[in-house]
Amino acid sequence: MDRAVLDGMSGDDVAEVIGQIHALEVATRAAMLEFVAAFDRSEAWRDDGATSATAWLAYRLGLSHRTAAEWVRLAGALSELPRIAEAFASGLLSWDQLRAVVSMATPDTDAEWAERAPTLSAAALEALARQARMVSREADAQSPSACAGGGTTITGGCACQVDWPTPMEPWSSPPSTAWPSRRRPTRSPGSTSCTRCGPPMPL
Repeated sequence: MDRAVLDGMSGDDVAEVIGQIHALEVATRAAMLEFVAAFDRSEAWRDDGATSATAWLAYRLGLSHRTAAEWVRLAGALSELPRIAEAFASGLLSWDQLRAVVSMATPDTDAEWAERAPTLSAAALEALARQARMVSREADAQSPSACAGGGTTITGGCACQVDWPTPMEPWSSPPSTAWPSRRRPTRSPGSTSCTRCGPPMPL
């Protein structure tokens, strides 16, 4: 849009347009997440030789692995949280509010959070989410848990090797080479050792 036109608009008009565009963006993102969830469930990403929906999104749309993984996580979660999904699609929740509340909500608390989250700021929800993660980590530290390699961790982490997709080849490459993987050690903060993997390995 021409800058002169924008500068000629009143502050109230500009604010109104910003709100309308944001509502459109939220509705678009809500629809996108529904399609991402369906795409992930169908495993159609395998047709292109991708190792996961996350890897496919990262390569196809030029997203970072972190962003692609978040889209898949949120899409999958909202499939089980219909009330929160509805609140987001209707514009009651922003993207930042959604990210925080989804990390805390469960199917049993879906309705409660769908009503409560819109009344809290993104910062307040993020603080609650951090607190919930701390409580979860403390609970995990009190009992053994399974690790990615099938062993048992002492305090909730291990150095098991997991595959991380690294799409580096052209999109037209055969599936066997289009989505090479590298081995990367992973562990949770505070882990001591794993009965299968041994001591944690540095990232």
